[in-house]
Amino acid sequence: MRRTAAILAASALATLGTLAISPTAAFATAPAPLCDSGGSRYVCDASTSGSTVWTITITQTGSSNTFTVTTPGPDISAGCAAHSIIHLVYTGTYQGTTQTSGINSIPCNTGPWR
Repeated sequence: MRRTAAILAASALATLGTLAISPTAAFATAPAPLCDSGGSRYVCDASTSGSTVWTITITQTGSSNTFTVTTPGPDISAGCAAHSIIHLVYTGTYQGTTQTSGINSIPCNTGPWR
């Protein structure tokens, strides 16, 4: 019984030690892009350095279209249609490793920028 407890304690300490050594690798997840829309356009900013691969899904009543775009930096801007929702995810270098972000979904705003 003591041996089992000692093994479990050593295993827990080793796991904690590994997490303490590389907290960035253990917990790094790129945040969702920051986006805004106005004038029938959207613009988004990723938390990446270097080129960024965007996966974009545009949904309208009864249909959706998904495609990828690679930008040389962290920003993307494009036109959008009324009554559409733009869902964006990016993959790029975040905190020194390649990460995929969370999703941001924004409605296309055909009116003025907020």
